[in-house]
Amino acid sequence: MSDAPKKLLVVEGNGSLAQMIQSGLTAAGFEVSTVENGRDAWDEIDKGYDALITDYTMSNSVGTRVCDGLRQHRRHKDMPMVVLCGERGVDLQNLAKDLDLMAVFKKPLSVSELVRAVDDFFHGGAAAAPEPAEAPPAAEPSAAVAEEAPPAAIEPAPEPPAATDPGEPG
Repeated sequence: MSDAPKKLLVVEGNGSLAQMIQSGLTAAGFEVSTVENGRDAWDEIDKGYDALITDYTMSNSVGTRVCDGLRQHRRHKDMPMVVLCGERGVDLQNLAKDLDLMAVFKKPLSVSELVRAVDDFFHGGAAAAPEPAEAPPAAEPSAAVAEEAPPAAIEPAPEPPAATDPGEPG
């Protein structure tokens, strides 16, 4: 097994989000390159990436088109892919299933959750050692669909139950 860091390509048109994703993944030990759109992703992908993280909506393409196109090429058909989706009304479960995605994340994005999912995929489980092509994967869970949960600080703490007098009817 090689100790070389996994190479990830991030396709994200929002420069500040791309930088946050790159920083988080780099801190976790990945080698990360970023591009702004699908056209640039096509130009870059043949440089030996281990996984793709792409936005769903881009200026000159749709992330799902990039994923679907890569699945058509023998060299990239098994590449792990993650889609980041900020569009309302997109069925994330079906999107993950239809494109055989590693995960789909709803925006606004929790970068730490993305980093954790990618790190777990490559370093923490059965997915890190896929079965041979002729054998079906053993009980592999379906692609993860993550949605950022609202911060707990926003939720008010529950009121403690009122003390009752043992003599009162209950």
